[in-house]
This record gives sequence, C-alpha cells and structure tokens, in this order.
Amino acid sequence: MPYGFYQLVRFISFIGFAYLAFEANKAKKETLVFVFIPLALLFQPFFKNCFR
Repeated sequence: MPYGFYQLVRFISFIGFAYLAFEANKAKKETLVFVFIPLALLFQPFFKNCFR
C-alpha cells in the first residue's frame, strides 16, 4: 500500500476517536473518554513517532 493510504487512515482515525471522546464526554461516560483520548493521541497524524 502507498504511504499516503496510511496517512489517510491515521487522520481519519484521529478525527473519529476525538469525536467519540467528545460524544462520550457529553454523555458523561468518563471511562470511555479515557479510552478514546489515548487512542486519538496514538493515531494522531501531526507528530510522528511521539508515542511509539
């Protein structure tokens, strides 16, 4: 697969997990917020190799 595909997957995953964390926060589900935020940070496309 081309590298651009992996960049796109990282960006979409980051947006998706951030949105899920936001929605979980609105629903007052703190446990899910603490699951989705680290996943969003793991897949973040801006700073490479920060958490790996």
